[in-house]
Formats: sequence, structure tokens, C-alpha cells
Amino acid sequence: MKDKIAEKVLLLIALSAILSLALITFFIFQQGIPLIFKAGLGNFLSLKWAPTKAGFGILSMVVGSLLVTIGA
Repeated sequence: MKDKIAEKVLLLIALSAILSLALITFFIFQQGIPLIFKAGLGNFLSLKWAPTKAGFGILSMVVGSLLVTIGA
């Protein structure tokens, strides 16, 4: 009996964690996609980072994150 209750509680916790991650992902895409379309994908993925001049190049940050991940 206790095992069934623990199983249900853990399932509820896991589902709430998945729902939280899904909502965070949705929010990030909802807020980010218009900026990417406005700036252009090429400008967004460039190496130039100058937010005051609408230069949102994130390629160096992505490559840096990948290198840190590989090195870990």
C-alpha cells in the first residue's frame, strides 16, 4: 500500500517537473523567436555582439558552451 502511494507521489513530482520544463521552454521560444526573425538568423548567429546596435551574434557563446561541455 505504501509503495503505491510513494509511486503516485513520485509520478506526480516527475510530471510537474516535466511540465515546468515544458513551460519554461515555451516561454523562451515565445519571447525569443520574434527577436530572431527581426534581427535575422544570419545576424543572430554571427560573431558580432553589440546589443545597442542590434548585433546579437551568439555564435561565440554557443561554441564556448559546447567546448566547456565537451571538456567537462
